[in-house]
Amino acid sequence: MSERIAIDIALLLPEEINNKVMQINKALIKEFPPNIVFNEKNCFPHISLFMGVIEKEKLPEIDKVLASIIEKFQVLKLDVKEIDEGETLPDGYKTPSFKITRNAELQLLHERIMDLIRPLSSYDATADDCYNPSEIKDLTFEWINKYPKYAYKKFNPHITLGSGITNYNDFPIKFSVSRLVVSQLGNYCTCRKILIEKELR
Repeated sequence: MSERIAIDIALLLPEEINNKVMQINKALIKEFPPNIVFNEKNCFPHISLFMGVIEKEKLPEIDKVLASIIEKFQVLKLDVKEIDEGETLPDGYKTPSFKITRNAELQLLHERIMDLIRPLSSYDATADDCYNPSEIKDLTFEWINKYPKYAYKKFNPHITLGSGITNYNDFPIKFSVSRLVVSQLGNYCTCRKILIEKELR
């Protein structure tokens, strides 16, 4: 039986916005349970474009597919105008996020990835498919396995900030993204182990 991996295809953030998210995350951890703790090594703030489970042997094929997709895309210009309070975790705390204003290019990139990578994937994630299986909570499987229901017209681009309540209100935030990655998903669909990285030009 082939080894499987639960993956996220995501956009990583430029330094300035990444640092901002890290600062907010650190503030949340001081006041609320550390359900989501970002770092520079193996837990990266990101914007998810796709989630699913693949056989590890398909990574080279996915690499080639993504290379063909991004040939048609340049660096994406994005903006954030508000906080979304996010989903509720089992301990009752929300997962606040920067709500990304959905634009045509971002939507098209998401849809192209869904169209071409979804046939290579499944939606039956287990803890063993994820990074550090012992820490994976059941809600993680729900988010991965139901991802197609929240895709396409229901695509909700965002940057999770952590768990708890943040009073951050310095908007709008404008930034550009160019780093597209495939990562192994961790608890609460965090972006953990980078498997593939591409650059939008």
